[in-house]
Amino acid sequence: MIVAVMPENPRALPSNEIVKILHDRGSKAVDGRSVKSGLQIAMNEQRKGEPMVIIGSHYVAGEALKNLNLHH
Repeated sequence: MIVAVMPENPRALPSNEIVKILHDRGSKAVDGRSVKSGLQIAMNEQRKGEPMVIIGSHYVAGEALKNLNLHH
């Protein structure tokens, strides 16, 4: 499952635009809106033992780490 998100950065592409691009290319994706809510959606859909891959900018990675309590 692809969950598109938008980090807290004024230059970021809105997540709904990412979803549209993916849909136009035949991929399934959902709009997670913020990184925090996108992570929540992904964790709710994640199967036991299944890895989660987070890709994007340093802004996305930083917010993801912070929301997963992995940033010290």
